[in-house]
Parts: sequence; structure tokens; C-alpha cells
Amino acid sequence: MAKLSFAFAAAVCTAAGLSAQQPFEIWPGATSLTSRGGIATTASGELHQGFHAAQNAGLGDNGTSCTVGGMRVVAQDQVGATTGTFNIRLRQGSDAAGPGTLATDSLGYFGPVNLPASTNPGAVAWIMTLTFAPVTVPTGGFFSAGVELLTEISGTDFVSVHVTNAGPNGQHASSVDMAWQIIAGAVSHPASKPCWRIGLILPQNALQAANVDNVGTLAHFGNGGYFPNTRLTGVLSQGLAFRVFHNLGAGGAAVVLTSLGGVAAPTSVFGINNRVYLNLPTLMAVQMTAGPSDGSTLPSLGNGIGALPSLGGFALTFQAAVVNPAAGTIDMTNAVVTTLL
Repeated sequence: MAKLSFAFAAAVCTAAGLSAQQPFEIWPGATSLTSRGGIATTASGELHQGFHAAQNAGLGDNGTSCTVGGMRVVAQDQVGATTGTFNIRLRQGSDAAGPGTLATDSLGYFGPVNLPASTNPGAVAWIMTLTFAPVTVPTGGFFSAGVELLTEISGTDFVSVHVTNAGPNGQHASSVDMAWQIIAGAVSHPASKPCWRIGLILPQNALQAANVDNVGTLAHFGNGGYFPNTRLTGVLSQGLAFRVFHNLGAGGAAVVLTSLGGVAAPTSVFGINNRVYLNLPTLMAVQMTAGPSDGSTLPSLGNGIGALPSLGGFALTFQAAVVNPAAGTIDMTNAVVTTLL
């Protein structure tokens, strides 16, 4: 891994209309390092952020299928004066084994992606927002978004991806590792249970959960949202928050609902757009939180009050309904699962 030092960052869009698409990124708000994982600069390989079926369902749901319309990657070039290049790929696979490596496992492959030119001789990081024709992804199954890093000419001039290690996520020590790498055809986890800054661009809306710690009541929308640290008790105990992105922005009213247990099979409900992934027989009558659908943090369960106890793996499924007051319509977001280990 390389130290996280860079001259400047810039956002680059390869297509118009991003205001009609929403991001979904497993990132707690702080970056630890920039890294190639276990991929040497003299070799090529892939870094993948897994979207595990046990933690996610319905990402990009349009009522009949699920699609992804782009990816957001934070990539770093150690020598900005040269032009770094990488490719991007979506793969299906499984929670246990990670992204599949067969030709039939590739859901989409795009590139080359050239980092912007820079006159800076030092390291430069770029936020790359890349859009493409919608790619169908599994509705309730595992898939991953990856960056293919190429063989570099120099051991000091290379492309890497920003990453956050477990610490800033504040996640439970027994949380599931959702970061993957493919080196010489072999699939493995990189060190430190990180989350790569490799996210999705969804066509309409997105829901994320965050764990909230006792340091400034910070909400971390990373692995800790799936696996809050229930080992912390008393005043150190964590809380829970959410955020909802929708094309309506602040014009939409979001309500976060919950059911007991994991996600259910997708269900179409009359009068509601998109499909419902909540377990309707165990649907709780009390809403978790509500607020605008502009990505604002929506507090739910406070920290320091023992709101998230250790329950040996008990799961809660969350899904938001976004109301368009002007049109009187309701859109359901994706579902996320928080597990109380």
C-alpha cells in the first residue's frame, strides 16, 4: 500500500444526466490509504467491492429487474504527469467465494479508462464517475464492481484505488469481509477487511445504513452500517442512521421501514413502484426515520443508550419508501440488512 498523499482531486463525468442517477458506495467518510491490494506493479489483477446478497437486495430495482448504470471510482496516479489507465468490470458470484472468474460471470466490462492529464509530477487522485448503458445485475444475489489494474512500467509510477480499513468503519470485529481481489485467476480478500472506493451509479434511488459512534455522533456509511460494533456497551454503544438518495432530491419524502430477519423474495405491491423486499409478516409498525431524499443523514437510533445490543447474528432488513407529494406516487428503494452480532 502507498501512503495517502496527493496533489489534488477532481470529479470527471463521462456522460451527462448524472442528476437522474444516484450513488451507492460503501464508504464511512474517511480514507485510509491508496492500494493495489496484493497486485504487484509488475502484474495485472482486479480489485472488487462486493455487494453481498446477505446484506443487499434490489440495488437498481425498476419493478421487474435490477440494473446498474455506472460506477464511481477514486483512483490515484503516483505520477500525475503521466497518464494512468485502468478498466472496470462487473461480476456475479457468491457471498462465500466472491466474484466468479468464468467468462459467464462477467456482467459488464469497460475500458480503457484514462485518468485525466495533469502537469503535476507528484501523486494525483481523481474521482471518476463513469456511466454506461444499463447492465442487469442479480436481484437478490451477489455481484461485485471492480477495477482492473494493469501492469505498470515503473514500480514508482502506478495506478491504485483508495481504500478504507476496518478502523474508520467502526464495524464489529466479526463482520463479513466484502472486499475482494483477483490475482492470476485466484480470488481472495485483501488485508484488513477494507472497503474499496468503488461504488455504483443506480438509475433512480438508493438507501444506506450507517453505524453512529460516540465521537461527535458521526454516521459511518461503510461496513459498520451492515455490522455495527455491538461489543461496545453503555455510553460507548453505537447507534444507527440512514440516508436516502432519490432523483427527486429534497422534493421527495423518504420513510425508512424495517422488518425482522433477512430480505424476502421481491414482491410487487399495487400502487407502489419498484418491488418490496421487506418480510411483510414481520413488518414493524414503527418507522425507523423519515426525511428528505437528498442524501442527508437521517438519525434513527441514538448512540450511547445501548440501542444496538449483541444478539448473536439477528438481522434487520430496512427499505425506504419515497413519496412524491406532487404526483402522489411511491417508489421503494433497495433493501439493506443490518446484523447484530
